[in-house]
Amino acid sequence: MHIRRVNDEPEALLYLMGVKDAIWLNKKILELEELSDEEIAHRIDLIQMLENVNLSMMESLWDSFTRSGKLS
Repeated sequence: MHIRRVNDEPEALLYLMGVKDAIWLNKKILELEELSDEEIAHRIDLIQMLENVNLSMMESLWDSFTRSGKLS
């Protein structure tokens, strides 16, 4: 888990997780939760999107509106 502060809102925090962990979590939710057909389709779309994500583009996007680094 990566925690970042939003540039324009110093009290706002983003909790980011790695793509591999996000895929794993969504697959576990599909396996263990009773979901509607609509939610199942949404989770499958999310997993497919994560599998195809451009990591350098995402890092650049996060860096554009957050301050990275450790928070105390």
